[in-house]
Amino acid sequence: MFLATKAANPKMSNWNSLIHILCYLNHTRNKKLTFNPLYCDQIMMYTDASHNLHDNSHGQTGITIYIGNNDACVYNISRSQKIAAASSFDSEAIACDEGTKEIMKIIELARFIGYNPQIVIRTDSQPLITTVMKTMPSV
Repeated sequence: MFLATKAANPKMSNWNSLIHILCYLNHTRNKKLTFNPLYCDQIMMYTDASHNLHDNSHGQTGITIYIGNNDACVYNISRSQKIAAASSFDSEAIACDEGTKEIMKIIELARFIGYNPQIVIRTDSQPLITTVMKTMPSV
């Protein structure tokens, strides 16, 4: 996660973030993750990016993938982008591209075990959504 990238030279804000995470984990330690195979009708992916976040001008990608109605988180990652994007739009596109590669593996597995789920991809980048919708063939 992003906080781990600050371990070598942490600031007070990083310490506060760590305390917040530890408090959350402490208060939720008795909660259980459940997965109900009866509700495997969709796979949902959320992507987000931060542009020019790191000292090398690279952005940060976040990807979370759920199976079911946000029942089971099956993939979650936050990592530095491999290239420096020219804009926020490009950072969001990189995150969505990385997420698409991950969700395709999960779709393949779901179909292999007999499920044909609806695929939902969410991003908070309206320009990216608009661009993708313009390039899609009309139905």
